[in-house]
Amino acid sequence: MQRARLALSISIGLVAAGGLPAFAADAPAAPALAGSAAQAQDGSGQISTGNKQAATKPDEATKLEGVQVTGFSGSLAKSVADKRSAEVISDTISSEDIGKFPEQNMAESLQRITGVQITRSNGEGQYVSLDGLDPKFTEVLYNGRELPSASGSRSFDFTILSSEFVQELTTYKSPSANLPAGGLAGTINIGTLKPLDYGKEHFAGSADGVYDNNAKGGTDPHFSAVYTNTYFGHTLGWMVGADYDKRKLDVQEYQAFGMQPTTAPPGQVLNGATHYNLQNATNLGENIGDRTRASAITALQYKPNDIFEARLDGLYSRFHNDTILPVNSLREVNVNGPVSNSVVDSAGNVVYYDGNGIDNRNNARTDDEVDTLKSIALGGTLTLHDWIIDGEASYSSSKKLYTDISLEDLGRASGYYDVRTDPGGIPSIGYDRGYNAMDPNNFNAIGVNGDVDAPTSDRIRNFKLTATHNIGYGWLSDVQFGADRTDRTFATGSSTLSVSAQKVAGALGLPYNPTLEGGSFDAAPYMRQFGGSGFLSGYSGGSTFPKTWLAADPRALLAQLSLHELEQLSPLTQNPAAISSVEEKSNAAFAKLDFDSPDGRLSGNIGLRYVRTQEAATGYGPDLNTLVFDQGGARTYSLVNTFSTVGNTYSKVLPSLNLRYNITDDLIARFAAAKVMQRPDLSVLAPTTSVNANVNSITEGNPNVAPYLANQFDASLEWYFNKESLLSLAMFYKDVKNFIVSTSTTATYNVTQLQGGAVQPTTFSVLQPNNGAATTMKGVELGYQQPFRFLPGWLNGFGALANYTYIDAGKLKVTDTGNPLPLPGVSRNSYNVGLYYETPVYGARLLYNYRSGYVSDPLSFFGDGAFVKGYGQLDFSANYNFNPSLSATFQIVNATNAALVTVNNAGINRGWELDGRRYQIGLHLSF
Repeated sequence: MQRARLALSISIGLVAAGGLPAFAADAPAAPALAGSAAQAQDGSGQISTGNKQAATKPDEATKLEGVQVTGFSGSLAKSVADKRSAEVISDTISSEDIGKFPEQNMAESLQRITGVQITRSNGEGQYVSLDGLDPKFTEVLYNGRELPSASGSRSFDFTILSSEFVQELTTYKSPSANLPAGGLAGTINIGTLKPLDYGKEHFAGSADGVYDNNAKGGTDPHFSAVYTNTYFGHTLGWMVGADYDKRKLDVQEYQAFGMQPTTAPPGQVLNGATHYNLQNATNLGENIGDRTRASAITALQYKPNDIFEARLDGLYSRFHNDTILPVNSLREVNVNGPVSNSVVDSAGNVVYYDGNGIDNRNNARTDDEVDTLKSIALGGTLTLHDWIIDGEASYSSSKKLYTDISLEDLGRASGYYDVRTDPGGIPSIGYDRGYNAMDPNNFNAIGVNGDVDAPTSDRIRNFKLTATHNIGYGWLSDVQFGADRTDRTFATGSSTLSVSAQKVAGALGLPYNPTLEGGSFDAAPYMRQFGGSGFLSGYSGGSTFPKTWLAADPRALLAQLSLHELEQLSPLTQNPAAISSVEEKSNAAFAKLDFDSPDGRLSGNIGLRYVRTQEAATGYGPDLNTLVFDQGGARTYSLVNTFSTVGNTYSKVLPSLNLRYNITDDLIARFAAAKVMQRPDLSVLAPTTSVNANVNSITEGNPNVAPYLANQFDASLEWYFNKESLLSLAMFYKDVKNFIVSTSTTATYNVTQLQGGAVQPTTFSVLQPNNGAATTMKGVELGYQQPFRFLPGWLNGFGALANYTYIDAGKLKVTDTGNPLPLPGVSRNSYNVGLYYETPVYGARLLYNYRSGYVSDPLSFFGDGAFVKGYGQLDFSANYNFNPSLSATFQIVNATNAALVTVNNAGINRGWELDGRRYQIGLHLSF
């Protein structure tokens, strides 16, 4: 049994995979973090390498200078060898073996790659950014085909898909003509196991228990199993897998909506100022409940001979979020009493506010969301002498059903906030002058409202055909050409519930007060305590705030008055402004030529892709002179809406070039240039308008926006100073045109209050996407990896990895009169550092990932913006191998209990989110 060691390949835009699987000394090895060359269809529907070297099967070990390296170390060593021979800039993270991907969350693994940054949701990696651009600029493929997203964004949500079935994640940073248009930042392909390539019978299963220190509700289960086998003399291969994962949530947070420009009403003058910026609201809240994911996958391969191959693969995933979101909210802009004492700073911001009659909106809303993803593809490959012809037809759909029932409870508090106590941190928040926020009799219910199974869907139909011809003449190696057709439909629907306080009180048999808060009933029976002594326990600032509070409990009300009964009181209605459809049809054709110099030093490819896109967007636009605000649900709607359909057509020609030059046997230089295109988000194209009189904003769609265009250049230098180690330097430059930004203007409209009927003139910020000025992005990536095999004795089990990415992004002007603002989502600095140790029996790894602060929203509701501060996360993993078939793993995610912090442009806190520390222990069986 040879000693297995862990190494992480860091090359052009590359760092390492995350997490730590079992390091079975005799376990099969897959090419992990492998470089990839001129991409062609390999007969599996996956984007594959065009390298001349033979591919290593997942069950083959890697040999380095006569030494056989197996397990995870063999995978990583193989990745270095593949990277050396790659012709394009790409990096791959692979599973060590079936069911043993480095981490449960694919986004968490991808963040180890240089130039990759991720956005988290509830403590899990959700979206992936490449080279600092927004996640929507990253094209995500599943076995070579595009996956839909019911969110309306081009971004792919990695939380919906289990990593247990993933064989490899390949990141392409330099485009090639045969890759689909759409990855302005890059393309990620999720590749699953091909049963004939694996070539034998195998079963892998795992059982894990996960404990969240925030939720403190016991241990959550995670089970997975994958089986593959071949039949009829290895001509038919079959793979099937299933995965179930459940996680309890208790995400704890402080949230504010920003500093709202305010004109003081009579008697409300603060320090002599009549115009100032007042905190719109200060919220303490939780997201409590469960999220579950159930996934299944299957694949068939039939290859009776070397001429013909047929394949079929399918995917199903169901993600269910069932939580409740109670808040302790002081809405300082809705006050019916005098201000007691306040302080306005020199910039006009109210940094200390103390008043009576403040809207104490301690409501709670259910969040019941079901996301379903389905994908099926049928394809085949025909090999005729020096021709390879590949075709595939696929259908994929994503559907979301969303239900959020809110019980609106409102009190009138004497309270305060003070942002001076911890600048940039949570403000001090409290109650005074005898107001008792823990007395349920101080709250009144003003209605029940929400969405009920509101649908959103995205469907993709794709047909593609490629032909590859081996020329083998002089410098010319292969020529490939092909065409594809994609039909995509994104649709949103509406199903809204709104039941007045009077109807709810009558059904419950409670007294109704028609004068209090525009009509209300006693909320006391439907409130309970939230928070607790451990609420925001990771906060170390000097502020004070309630650790426990009373808030509405909509589930308590639903136990007495079911959703069906509420619908009988007030039938479901449709909000026309929420109904839209976008149909997108695209036709593409490409040609690509691969070449090699006679001495083998220079190689690459040159290509051209033609894309034609047709769009038809339909939706309803509101008459903004008929706006109504329902305080009971903080919802705004219009009485008159107009239907419209808008079309748009455009064509683009996209050239690409990839070069690789071997300066020496161990020193490789690369260069790539391309023109790339990115279509706008589907939700942006809908001709609809959303109005929110709670935060005074109007958001409009724009079907006429043009696609993003960019000229990009990449260069790199890689030094392979031994067989398993690498030192690299990479640079990139992107000149982005037609950048779509949310332009901002102001407009004033009359808003009728549903409760009471008062008409109030309201000045709105009107936000609409438009094509803005061009901007540039440039960056530098440094990478290093090395196993310390040169150390004596047991010390040679150690190894280290590190990488660093610097991004310089230009600014964009998003208003006609304002100054240019930073590009959203770009962290100027990000890095990974790690130390690991491995023997054939046990191993451990400590990895730290950091990204500096970035702009979340340059304007936000009131123009003061939202800026996420720098965030670093430390993860620890360990394993013990009882034998080649059975191993135990242990993992700590977010070991330091780090929190996400957001501030506005004045440094005043807008968010503090604590997702908690997670512990996981499990067993993995493989035979």
